[in-house]
Amino acid sequence: MTLPARTSPGSPTAEADRLRRSHFAWLVSTFEGRDSLAVGRPTSAGLFLPSPLKDLIRLFGLIGLENYSRMADLGSGDGRVVLLASLYTSAEGLEADPRLVAIARAWSLFFGLKQASFKQTDFTAAELDGYDLLFIYPDKPLGSLVEKLARGFKGRLLVYGPFFSAGDLVEIARFDLEIHQARLFVAPGLASGQLQGQKAQAVPDLAVEGGLTL
Repeated sequence: MTLPARTSPGSPTAEADRLRRSHFAWLVSTFEGRDSLAVGRPTSAGLFLPSPLKDLIRLFGLIGLENYSRMADLGSGDGRVVLLASLYTSAEGLEADPRLVAIARAWSLFFGLKQASFKQTDFTAAELDGYDLLFIYPDKPLGSLVEKLARGFKGRLLVYGPFFSAGDLVEIARFDLEIHQARLFVAPGLASGQLQGQKAQAVPDLAVEGGLTL
């Protein structure tokens, strides 16, 4: 099965879809063999937990990531999430560990993904108002970040995995994926008029070019 055609064959969006499909298998095959070596590796800011790209390919399609203008991955590790996200929109990784930032930048050059960038910084102290979507796969409680976003962040927070306490943030969507669940949050002042706690549609059965079933 191939990805469903969502646009006319000659449109700019259709060309972007073809580019994504051509990179999906390349990214997954590159990183999946490295996961067993990296799981739980300590860094200067916590544990590096690599995100499963097969889940995120589904997730980014479901949320319509191409409709966001600028995404940040909070604690971007080796850069895989940012590289994938950059196929949809401008994406930046915020990572405190200098070695991981260097690795991520090298991967970005290797894949030639110009919408991907990386910044060495502690995301808990970083200015986040310039992004309309934040992604995080947390390994520990992040009370100070949650409080900061709840005070008036105007974008959305996409949380992957089970280790997250939402505090005053409001859940507006939930996605049941193969490995973990993902949830989408907004600040309390932005929640009116949105369907809080709405469960997203079932994840479609997708495949990518090269015979890789996702």
